[in-house]
Order: sequence, then structure tokens, then C-alpha cells
Amino acid sequence: MFDDADSLLLERADAMRSWEISQVNEMLTWMDGHAFPFARTTNLTERLDRASLRRLLVKVRFSWLTVTQARLAFRQFFERPAPTELDALRTLTPADFALVRRRVVMCAYETDPNIVLRLLMAECGERIATDRPIGFARPTAKG
Repeated sequence: MFDDADSLLLERADAMRSWEISQVNEMLTWMDGHAFPFARTTNLTERLDRASLRRLLVKVRFSWLTVTQARLAFRQFFERPAPTELDALRTLTPADFALVRRRVVMCAYETDPNIVLRLLMAECGERIATDRPIGFARPTAKG
């Protein structure tokens, strides 16, 4: 498993140093010759070398949670209905709910929906809602 694969498979056209090109070449050679399945993740698909994209058998895209998914996650993690204000948070991920749940438990916060909502707002507050995928994705014609 390679997390943040863009750090190892940077588009060679964007390389600043010769070792960056060599690193990508070595990784591509390894990918071609490796006997076992492997996975890689990135939030920056646009930075991946195009040749590395051609070597993947399966490509999966993860987007922000839909309103319905966020409401289900709220109920799953906090065992109560989501406040209606949750619907305005358009950049939530399952990891946000898991992190806030751990924080609630660690800090012995009440699972008051408004407290949880404020914590979730803080997690996604600096993100900009775009169609840019989270996780690995191959660029599509529309984005």
C-alpha cells in the first residue's frame, strides 16, 4: 500500500531534479514486475505521472459525503439524529466523523448534536467544496 502516491510518482514533466525522474522510473519498473497486488492512494491525482495511471487495473474515486450519507454517518457515530444544519457541510468525509467521535470520547464531551456539529464544522471549515476527488481517481473529461 502506497499512501500519498503522488510523492513517489510525480509527473516527470514537472520534475525539478534528475533523481525525481529516476525515482518515478524505478517505481514504474517495480510496478511492472511486482508479483503481488498493490494499492495506492492520493488526493492529488493530477500530479501523478501519466504512465503510472496506465498500470492500474482498478481505479476508485471517493467524493465528499452526500447529505444522506452524512446524516447516516452522524447517526452511526453518535447514535442520534443529525441536526438539520449538518446538511450545509458539503466537504465531510467518514474520517471526519471518526475523528470527532474519538475527540468526543477522549474529552468526555456530551454527544449533544450541537457540540458534535461545531466539531464537524471545524474539521471541514478550511476545505473548499469542489468536484476534486478524495482518494485515488483517474481524471475524467469533466474534471
